[in-house]
Amino acid sequence: MAKTKILLSEGSSLSARQTITALGMAGYSVDICSSDRFCIGAFSRYVNKVHVFPSAADNPQVYMDNIYQLLKTGAYDVLLPTHEQAFLFAAH
Repeated sequence: MAKTKILLSEGSSLSARQTITALGMAGYSVDICSSDRFCIGAFSRYVNKVHVFPSAADNPQVYMDNIYQLLKTGAYDVLLPTHEQAFLFAAH
């Protein structure tokens, strides 16, 4: 059975880092979004890929456009908001 693929809305917070570890240890495949290629989450052995684009706080429309493009590929089973990005997802 294939691993469930999860996209985290950001990877620069400590809570995102803890979420990455918990998901990775449970056997999930984890990718993250970040405006910083070298965010704390990028250094986790459980992160497969970091998608770099403007943050939701700096440019919400570009952020959402990038999220939509990632989701349209069908590569992810779950989009998991780890912080304030949840308000954007709820609005869309």
